[in-house]
Amino acid sequence: MEFVVICDHLPGDCPSSNAMVRKGMTESTGKLPALAKSLGIEIIFSGAPVVDHKLFFVLRASNQEAVRDFLVKSGIIQTNTSHVYPTVSVEGALQAIAELPPIY
Repeated sequence: MEFVVICDHLPGDCPSSNAMVRKGMTESTGKLPALAKSLGIEIIFSGAPVVDHKLFFVLRASNQEAVRDFLVKSGIIQTNTSHVYPTVSVEGALQAIAELPPIY
């Protein structure tokens, strides 16, 4: 299953303005693939828009607990509020709602 993770941080917790966060992020970013692999997670995409205080991940994992463990063990939760969204394909979403009667 794929999970979309959106992480938000305050300007004061941004690596662009906070030396301690920058150092920690620089040191930990290279370790993320090995951590993910140890938890059975595949990182499909990770990125940051640079001009906004967000990080984005698309992760493939067997369950949400693995994603939570990734966010905790990586330290991402220490400076970010993380929103985790389990997703299905658009086709899967359409199939899931096919029997719902429209309300409008």
